[in-house]
Amino acid sequence: MHYSMNYARFIVYLLAALGLVSCSTDPMEVCMKQGLENKLPADGADRGAYIKAREQVRVACEKKLK
Repeated sequence: MHYSMNYARFIVYLLAALGLVSCSTDPMEVCMKQGLENKLPADGADRGAYIKAREQVRVACEKKLK
């Protein structure tokens, strides 16, 4: 019983650590996400429109973050 409690505690701490690491706030990533949310329609777009919007947002984010 004691072994399983230690194992469960280890898993909880491991998942918490992974959650902290995976939620890093890269400014470029945040800018891209916000820009794409504002630029793309909610119903989705075709692949060409997505690529064009992503490139426009990337250029705008690079200018903004300089």
